[in-house]
Amino acid sequence: PASWGREKDAIGVAYGAIDLQEGNNLSPSRTFRDKYEQLLEVYYRWQVNDSISVVPSYQLIFHGLGLGANTSAHVIGLRTNYTF
Repeated sequence: PASWGREKDAIGVAYGAIDLQEGNNLSPSRTFRDKYEQLLEVYYRWQVNDSISVVPSYQLIFHGLGLGANTSAHVIGLRTNYTF
């Protein structure tokens, strides 16, 4: 089979749904319009060597299932991982 090059590099997609309780310990007077926040992340892991990798990523966060008052957020990140 043909290889696209670097064996340890990886492309990933992640999804998460976070259950938000109405009123929390940080802000007990605040309530959420909906109990779920959704997160979609796409990332690429570039393995520099056996110990170090660099991971650029893009996250799309939907607050409250996209209700009008709870808008979405876009996050672009760059992580570095070191394994020893």
